[in-house]
Amino acid sequence: LINSPKTNQEVFQELEATAKKNKQKFEIRKENVFTAPATEIALEFIGKNLVNTVILGALAKHSSLFSLESLKKAATEKFQDKKKILEKNLIAIQKIYETN
Repeated sequence: LINSPKTNQEVFQELEATAKKNKQKFEIRKENVFTAPATEIALEFIGKNLVNTVILGALAKHSSLFSLESLKKAATEKFQDKKKILEKNLIAIQKIYETN
């Protein structure tokens, strides 16, 4: 999972080209490369380049480590005394989940 506005394909091709240029073995499968515009979404919805919860939203979508709902619950617990921060983070999490 890479924080980038580029597509999965673009990043995969860049990784592959870099490995080839450096004569390194390249074993990453295309279907295992995911990108997420976490910085862009954090700036738009949180107002700062704070991507932690945002990138976790993308991870929830592309893995089975945790669900979107469990991430929202954790964010709610973390920011329970900071309602405005919580609201911004929940919107950003949802947006990146829908974007990817």
